[in-house]
Amino acid sequence: VVLGHIFPIFLGFRGGKGVATSCGLFIGLAAKPMEVTMIVWTIVTAVSRYVSLGTLSGALIFPFLVKIWPSDTKSPDNVLLIFSILCSFLIFVTHIPNIRRILNGEELRIGERPE
Repeated sequence: VVLGHIFPIFLGFRGGKGVATSCGLFIGLAAKPMEVTMIVWTIVTAVSRYVSLGTLSGALIFPFLVKIWPSDTKSPDNVLLIFSILCSFLIFVTHIPNIRRILNGEELRIGERPE
């Protein structure tokens, strides 16, 4: 599902960044870690006013939360952990242009308009 969102065949393999799809998926698979991740996203985004920085912070912390929180699913915890690491990695890869813009001071903050 996440790969289909990032690389949709009908749009020439150019799609979204996989964040909302991953979030929705993990709400079902790891609700408590995702809840904490969403709180982290909210705080980082509110303080920095960079949506992408909040997203990257959440993607960074989520696998650690999955590791320390036991899963409610019937799947082995290590499978969920590996899957969360892969999804977080994909989110970082799709955000490479955003990371570059943040480092160059060119990323727009919430409320800013392009010049």
